[in-house]
Amino acid sequence: MSQTNQDLIKRIHKDLIDSYDEELELELEDRGLEQIAGDEIAALSDEDKEYRRVYFRELFRLQG
Repeated sequence: MSQTNQDLIKRIHKDLIDSYDEELELELEDRGLEQIAGDEIAALSDEDKEYRRVYFRELFRLQG
């Protein structure tokens, strides 16, 4: 396998790990927020929750 292919595989692997880390962070954050905010976060619509997930996922991506 060429060095270019090896570099590409390493980059893809790193991106996947970063993606999993971000998903885990968001899940932990959501659970923590639900415990802290209680009924307030539960009152958010599914659309609002999805918007929030997308927003933070994009924020983490841009910071990475």
